[in-house]
Amino acid sequence: MEATTKSLLNVFLWLVAVTAVVSEMNVDGWDPTVRDKTEFCERLVQYAPNSDVYCESFVFCCNSQFDPMNGDKCQVKAVECEPVENSRTGRGSCLLSNCTELLTTTTTTTTSRPLVTINAAPELVALSTLVGLSIAVSSFLCSNL
Repeated sequence: MEATTKSLLNVFLWLVAVTAVVSEMNVDGWDPTVRDKTEFCERLVQYAPNSDVYCESFVFCCNSQFDPMNGDKCQVKAVECEPVENSRTGRGSCLLSNCTELLTTTTTTTTSRPLVTINAAPELVALSTLVGLSIAVSSFLCSNL
């Protein structure tokens, strides 16, 4: 009996380990051609007065995100919403697939010197000093020729 319990425990632990690996693979298995608009639509319809209106609005939101001719040009839409009894919400999902592939890019930004806008007098003094100095040097060089 003890051997059977150990083997059942080993099978259970193996199943838990496999489930954890599959779950982790699903998180890392990002598909650049799929857009999940579920969270967007949930936030948009969160103040619905009842679950039926919630689901109607959720489906409308998902349908409005689907435009095969513009933007991401997603070709397949999978939308569903199930009202939750005695609640103002529902359980829905909005997945758009076969979309234009998202490309990840890196950008380099350079920071420029902040522009002084409150009191520009020091900037103007420095500029006029440089202009005056360049005129003086030009005059000196021309007079010594």
